[in-house]
Amino acid sequence: MKSEARFIDQEQRDRAAQDISESYIIEAAAGTGKTTVLVTRIINLIRAGDARLEEIVAITFTEKAAAELKVKLRQKLEEELSTVSNPDEQNRLSKAISDLERMQVTTIHSFCGSLLRERPVEAGLDPNFEIADDLTSSLVQTEVWEGWLEKQMNANDLALRRAVLIGITPEQIRKVSQFVLGNHDVLQYLPSPPSLEEVEKTIGQFIKPFQKSVHSLNHLKKYCKNPDEDKAAQKIDQLNEQFLKLQSLPQEEKGIFIFKETHVGSSKPGNRKTGRAKDILKTFEKK
Repeated sequence: MKSEARFIDQEQRDRAAQDISESYIIEAAAGTGKTTVLVTRIINLIRAGDARLEEIVAITFTEKAAAELKVKLRQKLEEELSTVSNPDEQNRLSKAISDLERMQVTTIHSFCGSLLRERPVEAGLDPNFEIADDLTSSLVQTEVWEGWLEKQMNANDLALRRAVLIGITPEQIRKVSQFVLGNHDVLQYLPSPPSLEEVEKTIGQFIKPFQKSVHSLNHLKKYCKNPDEDKAAQKIDQLNEQFLKLQSLPQEEKGIFIFKETHVGSSKPGNRKTGRAKDILKTFEKK
C-alpha cells in the first residue's frame, strides 16, 4: 500500500487548515491546493462549534470558482459526516449540509452587493440595483470618459491642453485613466504633481544652460569649411532657430516646446572632411 504523498510545505498546509485560533495568508499558484486548505479549515470550524456555516464568508475571484468551492465543501461535509463518531460533531456537520445554500460563497462584488441590499436606505441606493457585468461596466466607463473629456476640453483645462499639444492622444489619456481606475487604492501614495511655479522654475533652469550651449556651439561654426554640407553645422543652425523660437513663445507654451521640439545631441557625427578637428582641439587646449 502506497503511503500518502506529502508536500514539501505540508507542515504549513496543515497548520493553516487545523489551527483555527490564528489567521493565515496563503500565497500560491493556481492548482496548488489553496481551495483544499480552505475547505478543510471551514470543516474544522464547524466541527469545533466555533462558527455556523451561515456565519462564514468565502470570497472568490469568479462565480465559477464560487460554485466549485460549494461543490467541494458539500463533498467534504458528507465525507466527514460518514466518518465522525462524536454526536455533537455529527449534528453540526448535518446542519451545515442543510444550511450550505445559506453560506456566503461568492465574489467580492456579489458580497458587497448583498450587504448594500440589506441597508439600501442607509447606502442611498435603489433596492433593485444590479451589479454591472464587464460589458456594461465598459460601456458606462466609455460614456463617463467621453463626457469628462468634452467638459475638460470646453473648460480649456491647462494640463489636458499641454498633454494634447505635446502629442499625447485622447486614447492614450484614456488608457492612463483606466490604469488609474484599476489602481485607485494606491493613488494616495503617489507624489503630488509639481506646482505651476515649480514647472516655470524648471523651465528657466533649462533655458539658461541651453542658451549657453548654443552660444558655445556657434563659436565652433567658424571652423567648418562647408556649412551647407556639414551636418554638425546644420544642427547648430537648427538649435539657434529653436532657441529664438523658444524665447518668442509665451510662458505657458515654453514647457511644451521644450518637451516636444528640442533634441540636443545626435547619433550621427558631423562631416570630418568639412571641419578642422585638430584646430578645434587646439583652441580648447589653449583655453
